[in-house]
Amino acid sequence: MHMIYNGVNSATLGLYLAEEPTITQPERQVDTITVPGRAGEVIIDKGGLKDVKTELKCYIRDVAKLPQAMAYLTGSGKLIISTDAGHEYRAYFPGGAEADRLIRNLAAREITVPVRLKPYRYRIPEAADITMTTGGVVANPGTAKSAPRIAITCTGTGTLYIGTAYSIDLEGLTGGCIVDTDAMDVYAMDGITSMYSGVSMEDFPFLAPGNNNISWTGNISGVKITPRWRDL
Repeated sequence: MHMIYNGVNSATLGLYLAEEPTITQPERQVDTITVPGRAGEVIIDKGGLKDVKTELKCYIRDVAKLPQAMAYLTGSGKLIISTDAGHEYRAYFPGGAEADRLIRNLAAREITVPVRLKPYRYRIPEAADITMTTGGVVANPGTAKSAPRIAITCTGTGTLYIGTAYSIDLEGLTGGCIVDTDAMDVYAMDGITSMYSGVSMEDFPFLAPGNNNISWTGNISGVKITPRWRDL
């Protein structure tokens, strides 16, 4: 077993997974309040999920490559585990890896690597952009709501509707905008310049599992959705 971290295959360093990592279900972010005289606590769901903390059990036979392997297992980025090749994790290696001998008098090392994983597993290869010039339905095949990037072509005023829960109001635009739920930001059509006027919404839009109706009114002429399908 091996992993690919930020595009680099661990096997090129002679680094392999000794066992499949244990991935637990992410916990919900909740607050609890104790009310005098009431049985049990009041749970307030904050709507998010916590990171998953786990460890990767690895081994390396060529100890000369150990410094490279330890440097490889640092920082944050995209992680693919060979036993779950259809998904990509967003991982952070906080440090504190430990390298021990597998067997006395044997040069090989076993490396225990702490890692924090964001709660979602992103489907790979990434789905193609969805381009729409009229309203329609976007089907989310994942088990979790996705945080899409939506490029909206609009000159003037219009309203985009995503499912039954989200709408984006546009006013005075000269070409359009990009609403990026994952980044929680709105950009000009260059995808770089942040926009601070002309776009209003109550919440950044998500695509729920199953069918999502997409429609619009006004001077919107089309949308392009980068869906970012993911699973729990």
